[in-house]
Amino acid sequence: PVFLFRTATVPRLDIVGWFPTPILSFMGGVYMALVVAGGWAIYRSEAPKRVAPLLAWTALAVLPLSAVRHLPLFAIGLPILLAPHFASAAGSIVSDSSPTRPSSGRLQGTLTATAIVVGAVMLLSAAPRVRCVEIAEARPIRYPVRAVAWLQQSGVEANLAIYFDWGEYALWHLAPGIKISMDGRRETVYPDSVYDEYLRFQNGVGEWDEHIERHPTDLVLFTRDRPAYNLMRLKPGWELLYEDDAAALFAPLGSNASARLRATPIPDVEEHGIGYCAP
Repeated sequence: PVFLFRTATVPRLDIVGWFPTPILSFMGGVYMALVVAGGWAIYRSEAPKRVAPLLAWTALAVLPLSAVRHLPLFAIGLPILLAPHFASAAGSIVSDSSPTRPSSGRLQGTLTATAIVVGAVMLLSAAPRVRCVEIAEARPIRYPVRAVAWLQQSGVEANLAIYFDWGEYALWHLAPGIKISMDGRRETVYPDSVYDEYLRFQNGVGEWDEHIERHPTDLVLFTRDRPAYNLMRLKPGWELLYEDDAAALFAPLGSNASARLRATPIPDVEEHGIGYCAP
């Protein structure tokens, strides 16, 4: 319980998903629409107002104000927790506009059929993307696709210091032969001391290279947009094996990992995976 409380309240200024939902934005408009819809259903409903579902809905409604990543959870919980109230509110609208009040069974059947049709349309529209969520050129996901493919093709086994945003991507493609230093699981896997080490390394502050000196490190794969990239280029005993406009791969001079990679041709794949399937 202590861990859950701490991890739910610790600030994450480096992760956009933990920023509060900006009300004056598209996401904020979605949030307000969901709140209004839920409030309207509760107000118009003649169904019993059970305390537990209403408290759960209220908690879900407040969470997006602390972090935008809670908004999908709120959207999912809304129709589940307030289903009786939406049904009752919809029934009251039908009865107000019709001289003959429909039976509850008929109304429930109509709402169920409507939900099935809407759900079927959504599923069919998403079906072509189920097997391949394509990385679009208009919004390229700047992952080190070519660099990771090179590591994968080489079969090298190594401890890889990696940029936070790429951790799970590399884990997906390179485990178990390559172990990574950091990824988005954060404090659920890594001690605070290791995460603090990583932040110093990424931002090039203090003993910035402690992250790769304290722990056996065979390779470093990092974004060129952070100070660690420039510092690694200047670090004695390390060499730049590969770079493109997003990623750079470093290895200790004369290391086995370096030799293994140099003996492997760089794959002819797109640097960022535009047009490829994610992940």
